[in-house]
Amino acid sequence: MINVKIKLIMKLIVIYGATAVGKLTTANELSKKTGYPILHNHMTIDLAENFFSFYSKPFSNLIRKIRLDIINELLVEKVPGLIWTTGFPNTKDTHAFYKKLDKLMRKNGGTINYVKLVCDSGEQKKRVLNKERVKYNKPNTINELTEVMNKLDFSTLTPVDQTFIVDNTHLSAQKVVLKIIKFFQLDKVKK
Repeated sequence: MINVKIKLIMKLIVIYGATAVGKLTTANELSKKTGYPILHNHMTIDLAENFFSFYSKPFSNLIRKIRLDIINELLVEKVPGLIWTTGFPNTKDTHAFYKKLDKLMRKNGGTINYVKLVCDSGEQKKRVLNKERVKYNKPNTINELTEVMNKLDFSTLTPVDQTFIVDNTHLSAQKVVLKIIKFFQLDKVKK
């Protein structure tokens, strides 16, 4: 009998986009189908805000370090996948971080699948008012949404790999997830 070792590589699904476009809702549905855990944006943001002011250099450095450390440990433990939600603002530091992440994943045989969610501004204004957002300390008023959208540019795409763009204005999270699974040919889907 030949003993063959199959190398399990981690699939990182990065769901990104502007505030209130449905990133966490989509991630939750995708997690149900794949069994992959979720690292949502506010898990690290809320932690870092306890120590540093929002968007300060140490705030951003801490968030990026924690996220890379989590991903590195998941790679070491051969976890098959992770779903990560993020805003992906168009900044030089953000692009540099994703190049570093890409290098880490490729070095360890992992893959990154980028999904950018978009919706029209009317739908975004409805979604920002969802009460679920409060428990995650997310912007949850139209004024907060306007402030974030004026401060950050979410128009960019990732600097390294192909991005699957989904306009989910009129789509349920379940339909978006089916599109993601099909596009990336996710084979670790639970039956």
